[in-house]
Amino acid sequence: MTAAGANGTVKVGRKAAFGSRDGTVLGIALLAVLPIACLSKPKEPLRLGVNAWPPFELLSLARDQGFFDAEKVDVDLVDFSSYTGILRAYHQENIDGFLATLNEVQIADNFHDQPAVVMVVDYSFGGDALVVRRDIGDLKALRGRRIAFEESALGSYELERLLEIGGLGRDEVVAVSRLPEEAEQEFHKGTVDGVITYEPGLGRLVRDEGGHVLFSTRDIPGEICAGRSVPGSGRSPT
Repeated sequence: MTAAGANGTVKVGRKAAFGSRDGTVLGIALLAVLPIACLSKPKEPLRLGVNAWPPFELLSLARDQGFFDAEKVDVDLVDFSSYTGILRAYHQENIDGFLATLNEVQIADNFHDQPAVVMVVDYSFGGDALVVRRDIGDLKALRGRRIAFEESALGSYELERLLEIGGLGRDEVVAVSRLPEEAEQEFHKGTVDGVITYEPGLGRLVRDEGGHVLFSTRDIPGEICAGRSVPGSGRSPT
């Protein structure tokens, strides 16, 4: 992958939207090359933004297994440490498409021209979570606590949902906007009590920092999914 940002594991993750392991790898490969196949004179390489998330690593596997070569396409996987970085690069036209949760793509204010989602890749079933300190036993105990989250559509949605389920108002917690790596550092320093995050950071906080999962997408099944997005009508990767 091309490095563009900083980058444990527990038994949580997103379920792939394909039936078998081989089918998943092939499906991921096809979703990467689909826009190219539809263009008469594509620009290559196709620059595809991905962040550190296990299912997205299947793109690297597809490349290494020769699926891209078999389709005669050149795909440059550009790695980011956060969704925020992906969206910034997309707006600056430094990438041609990206993988992200549909929450991000559905917010029209994020884009001058709404991207088109060409395929759903996975849905989250525990891979996105709130990790807290051991002394916090339930959602009610979050009252007055500092929670770090990435102020993206995904992070904001998860925060609102866990507060709703816990019967808490937004003003009853101290929500602080942090990028994923910053949130991990603050949890380590003890300056925040919880972090809304995803794998592989989730696993590091549980394994290395002694945190525990208080809330995850297992509690809101089917609400968080990721897809492959490409430019809409106003912009083309050609």
